[in-house]
Amino acid sequence: MPSTITVNDWVRRYPDFSADYAKARDALYRHWAEECLAIADDGQNDWMERETNSGRIKRLPDNETAMRSRLRVDTRKWLLSKLLPREYGDKFDVTSSDGSVAAAFRVAMEQATAAFKLPTKSNGHDRVEAE
Repeated sequence: MPSTITVNDWVRRYPDFSADYAKARDALYRHWAEECLAIADDGQNDWMERETNSGRIKRLPDNETAMRSRLRVDTRKWLLSKLLPREYGDKFDVTSSDGSVAAAFRVAMEQATAAFKLPTKSNGHDRVEAE
């Protein structure tokens, strides 16, 4: 198995290898997303049996397994959100009611100006709005 340094060197030097490497990484990311579903759906170790002092067997939730499964899913989700932010990252809606980014920005600037009493431009000179 070649070292990481060697593989990174090949990615830089050989375009065909670089393309194949990108496809392999993409397949790995898709596999991680599928693993999230498999881990979340797997409930086989969610319960454990404990014997009480009276000798009775009691089924209890296995919180350690549940916490480990959550950590495994959350780790994969975090990695995917950083490596493929367009597909798995947080989405931010920056549009206004009319769908225009410029209009949303204008509204935000007006709100900031009003909230912090920022200077506004009038005929090229800064002025502060009267209260």
